[in-house]
Amino acid sequence: MEIDKHILEDWYKKNLTADVINISEYSIEPMTYGEVSTYFSIPNDLIESTTLSYATEKNLTDLKEKLSVFYKASPENILITNGASEAIFIILSLMAEYGCNIITQSPFYYNYEKLLNNYGMRLQKWNVLNNVNCKKNINILKELINNHTKLILLNNISNPTGIIFSSENLLTILEYCKKFNIYVAVDEVGLPFRTDELNTLPIYKLSSVFGISIGSLSKLFGVPGIRVGWIVSNPEVIKKCETYKDVISISNSELSLIIANRILSKNEDFLSKRINIIKSNICIIEEWIKRVESLDWEKPLFNLSALIKYKRKINSFDYCKGLLNRKKVFVAPGSCFNVEFSFRISLACNIKNLIKGLQLIEEYEKEEFYK
Repeated sequence: MEIDKHILEDWYKKNLTADVINISEYSIEPMTYGEVSTYFSIPNDLIESTTLSYATEKNLTDLKEKLSVFYKASPENILITNGASEAIFIILSLMAEYGCNIITQSPFYYNYEKLLNNYGMRLQKWNVLNNVNCKKNINILKELINNHTKLILLNNISNPTGIIFSSENLLTILEYCKKFNIYVAVDEVGLPFRTDELNTLPIYKLSSVFGISIGSLSKLFGVPGIRVGWIVSNPEVIKKCETYKDVISISNSELSLIIANRILSKNEDFLSKRINIIKSNICIIEEWIKRVESLDWEKPLFNLSALIKYKRKINSFDYCKGLLNRKKVFVAPGSCFNVEFSFRISLACNIKNLIKGLQLIEEYEKEEFYK
């Protein structure tokens, strides 16, 4: 069985070290357990008395009930997974059918082509680098859909571009997909629980029959290490997904679910502070882009990262490697997302690190060797 190398993760493994300024992540900075336990009031005796076992039904049920409030769904419509990655793998495996195809938007943070080929399926890419909500782009997607299409996999908010699908256009996509009995799965790990300002909603809230929402605590809450994600869909899909999860990973960690439950019990205040940091960082980068004429971007309304475009004709791996070697600034090459002459920068990182990193990128752009 062949699968595509995760180019982005490979870049991180080979190049990220502790002595660099990392402003590359699609995530808020990961928290220490001490920070989590203090902020979310997790008693030490609770952790010390927890058996390191498979998750108990009580903690699974508690977490589902907390999520059900946000999604306006019954707990039976929710499956807890080991992060969003497992959720996506389960959904793709569930939808696998020889001779059929799956559509993903492009750019996307991973290429599932070889994985689907193992199932005798074909991956089709819907290219939407910007202006995803225009009628022309929606019509292009419609042209890709046919009787062999099993699933459309989207990312809202997009990693890395910051594209946000409006509720109106998600409904248009759903209505068209209903004609072919096609599910629409959306990775929503970067979507806040409150979306009032963004003119969008989780796909499940728009269709409890054909919508499949994928979420996680990794990105917005800064706890990727506890590996807690979820799938929200109709009970039939969830029941089938449970069978795959039983085979793939059996269960979540009991310790992880205790932490996750505490986080979701006190999420609004925490998220509002992180959202304010992101908004401040967007303003900082906007002013910086105005000053550095050799760089450009599509300013996102909200996102955890942004794609910065540069004008030099040098591939993005070489650009980012040069930046790393000369300035000790770590960003993610656009080639990881199949978008050349660009790099991904975090909108959710520490403001002090962001400002320092931007200053060094500005110096790098001006250096003679690079011209």
